[in-house]
Amino acid sequence: MSDLTEDQIRSALESILERRTADTRLTTMGAGSDDLEAGRRYLADTVADGWHVPTWPTEYGGRNASDSQNALIGRILREFIVPDLYPFAIGLGMVGPALLAHGNSSQQEEWLKAIASGTSIWCQMFSEPEAGSDLANVALQAKLDGDEWVVEGQKTWTSRAMWADLGYLSRSNRPGSAET
Repeated sequence: MSDLTEDQIRSALESILERRTADTRLTTMGAGSDDLEAGRRYLADTVADGWHVPTWPTEYGGRNASDSQNALIGRILREFIVPDLYPFAIGLGMVGPALLAHGNSSQQEEWLKAIASGTSIWCQMFSEPEAGSDLANVALQAKLDGDEWVVEGQKTWTSRAMWADLGYLSRSNRPGSAET
């Protein structure tokens, strides 16, 4: 992607999006009709082009874009009317980047393509009864039991849980620890 000029990026992206955009524009993020399938179809249709996760590696649905190319792509995408992607925001904006930075190759292979294509929707599980969203005071613990984690504790609400099939949660490292 590094060899493409700004005009070439704009032309390629506009050509693709003009064929795939929705008929209505939402004025407030998350205030749409909650047509989950429209967003899922849109992501599935555009994942091969890599425009919605441009900085991700191509093998996971991205384009290996630079930061400046990513900014340009973001500006162009905002010019188009697309289905509401609010339900997919935690996966695309938090979980995917976290997996790229900290996940192992098995985790990346299992989840990144599914996130980019809209087949996997994630929610955020941070807030707790006594901690709110203060991650330094999270009490929920996750203990390794064989090859799986056992979660002990409580979350008070989750962002986008009504659509999610998976959750991204914060937990305490050890009893009494302020570290997460």
